[in-house]
Amino acid sequence: MKYHRTIQPWLNSLVLGCALVTSALTGRGQNFVLDFATNSIWSTNTGAATYKWWGGCSTVQEFATNDVANDPTSGSVKFTITWPNPAGQGDFQYAVGMSLSGISGGGDIAVSLPAISYTNMEMDILWDTNASTASVVDHQAGGDPAGFGVNFVATQWGQTWVPAANQPVLVGNGSWEHFTIPIDIGWPNIPGMLFKKWRPNDNAGATNMAGQVSVFYVDNIKFNYNTNQVIPKPTGRFEHAVKGLNITAAKSGDQYQRESVRSIAAETVQWFGNANPVTYSWTIGGFPSRAEAPGYFGTLFLAPDGNGNKTPDWDNANCIVVETSVNGNGEGTCNFRFKTNAPTSNGVLYGTGLLGQLINPSGVLGTWSVTFTNNSHVTVVGPSGGGTNFDMGADAAAFFQTTTPLMQTYFGFQPGGAANIGNRGVYTRLKIQNGATTVVDDTFPGPDLDANLWVTAFQAADAVAYKVVDQDAGYWFSWNKPDGFYSFIGISSNVTSGWVDSGLTTLDLGARTGSFVDTNVLANFPRSVHLRLYGTNTP
Repeated sequence: MKYHRTIQPWLNSLVLGCALVTSALTGRGQNFVLDFATNSIWSTNTGAATYKWWGGCSTVQEFATNDVANDPTSGSVKFTITWPNPAGQGDFQYAVGMSLSGISGGGDIAVSLPAISYTNMEMDILWDTNASTASVVDHQAGGDPAGFGVNFVATQWGQTWVPAANQPVLVGNGSWEHFTIPIDIGWPNIPGMLFKKWRPNDNAGATNMAGQVSVFYVDNIKFNYNTNQVIPKPTGRFEHAVKGLNITAAKSGDQYQRESVRSIAAETVQWFGNANPVTYSWTIGGFPSRAEAPGYFGTLFLAPDGNGNKTPDWDNANCIVVETSVNGNGEGTCNFRFKTNAPTSNGVLYGTGLLGQLINPSGVLGTWSVTFTNNSHVTVVGPSGGGTNFDMGADAAAFFQTTTPLMQTYFGFQPGGAANIGNRGVYTRLKIQNGATTVVDDTFPGPDLDANLWVTAFQAADAVAYKVVDQDAGYWFSWNKPDGFYSFIGISSNVTSGWVDSGLTTLDLGARTGSFVDTNVLANFPRSVHLRLYGTNTP
């Protein structure tokens, strides 16, 4: 008789009723308040504790004596935002960070508040009707996020986005306005605030805003401590590990993270001026479902003469971005986008930079390809064999003529939403051809990436961003955060007894914690194996 080994997760029913223990925490067990007193570090260090993060708007942040209660011993932070001019050009957005510590700018975690310990954040905002030339209505209308644009910094240079329904919407009548934003216990730690607004730069609203100035003040940022914390039990998830290059969106709080590998061999291949067709193909063997991770997508970046950074679609002046995803009907979608002469921005990619789209009825799994011929002609083919073609135009294509030559070529995945962090995609084959010459053809036999073929370009740490699975019998076991004092994994062949420490290494996968379970772990369990998540330091 043949025995089929079964594997199932088993989580104990322990209910935790205490806060997570975190390092570098100020104000634990009480409310945390920034009232910007005149004798505080904010009066002298505002310019360092606030920082322009990205965007085409120019920004000035400074301490002001304008206080919501007219207290002469207290003040606020004043923001002056100048929008690009003319409309239709440049990156029409601003993103300004603020560390809660007041000590320094981006990346500072001297004060880092665990979201699970606080119920909400309150703040006062004043729209300066005298200094602002922009209308508060135009400032808030449309764009991303909806409303005024108040969010949180997350660890690892990430961002936590406040849902549209909870975004402040200002009347803008020259008076202080008070707002309360609920905090989701599943959010990552909060070391700072993020004030951010993006407007499409090709619509009437942007025309109204072009060259205008938005001036506003922020006071009394208060995080209200949760005195009735109950840490919910995490829910486990098993997934069969697909053989190939597994890439996980493992950077906490960063919905825009790029997790990619860059081809070494492909850098000398360019299609502009090439008599041969150049084809880039990628085979997707694993991908989260639309229900699990709506908006999750795979990426191919082609960046001429870049500097090897991890975000070429943002940093480089010229970049092609080919995205593969699952649409609402379960079909596979491939979008071909490009930008030219637009460094440190990506707005055009999601506007006029969309050149064409291919829908694959059978879904996203399988082999996709993009072929360049005659300098500017592009053909896209999906897993079902259907294809489409379009032309970039000679002028646009000329921007992709490399001078070194150096065509940096990246394959990767992006979460496409904060809730999708911790999900993974799998490439089972990556191939690049220059005419009849095969430049790269890797099926990832393992045990690791071939260092002669690839350079890692992960924004998360390599140890958690990727895993080359070289066997068909491995599994991923993971669970959602917050996970309280659940800290390690027990293993047994019997669900009711015989539990021992599995010795599995737990990995911080951003919004999830997990572990790779390989055949060595399962070797002693020929018929069935059970895993249990538990901890010994539970109060």
